[in-house]
Amino acid sequence: MGIISNETMKRLQENWSHLVEPFTIDPQVKSRIFQQLVDAYSQPHRYYHTLTHIRHSLAVLAILRSHCQNFVALQFAAWFHDSVYDPKASDNEQKSAEFATIALDQLGCSPELRTEIIRLILLTQSHQTDVGDIDGQILLDADLAILGTPRSIYQHYACCIRQEYAFVGDLEYSQGRQQILTTFLQRDRIYATEPIHCRLESRARQNVLSDIRHQIIDISTN
Repeated sequence: MGIISNETMKRLQENWSHLVEPFTIDPQVKSRIFQQLVDAYSQPHRYYHTLTHIRHSLAVLAILRSHCQNFVALQFAAWFHDSVYDPKASDNEQKSAEFATIALDQLGCSPELRTEIIRLILLTQSHQTDVGDIDGQILLDADLAILGTPRSIYQHYACCIRQEYAFVGDLEYSQGRQQILTTFLQRDRIYATEPIHCRLESRARQNVLSDIRHQIIDISTN
């Protein structure tokens, strides 16, 4: 399981408190939902999809705040988008959306806000959205920002993903990983938003290409 630093937890608590502050609901409800999220992202089978990933996603959203149409919805979507994560399942995004629906109802979110949050969460299943969907593009760029991190961080991320799929054999994993990564390289752009594209696109392509080559080597030796 990924180890969460005290600093990360502090920043996340601050973000959550600020995010839910406008909702006139029992503070115990806000605290209970926060703890439910902490517990979910701290499950022992998680190595990458942890609270560290949520903090990273929220940090990217903050960079893009001036471009957002609904910053509150985006933050909630970041918090909940991996709240249910089972690497053996194919409906994690749908179940995360269902969990979010219950929690958002308890927080007293308006139907309009809740609908937008759920829409954004479900986009992370296909990682595709329309050209005019600015907030959708922002969330997806934040979710994929790890691809454009410095090489050592990317390698740690890749190792964490492998740990989450430890139940899969080496050959099967390398084939599946290569297929997924290739879809990113085949895009005209990995990142839709201009600020993240300028910052991370080149390094993301280098990291992904290197990872694909690594998977090809693994396939050839198995």
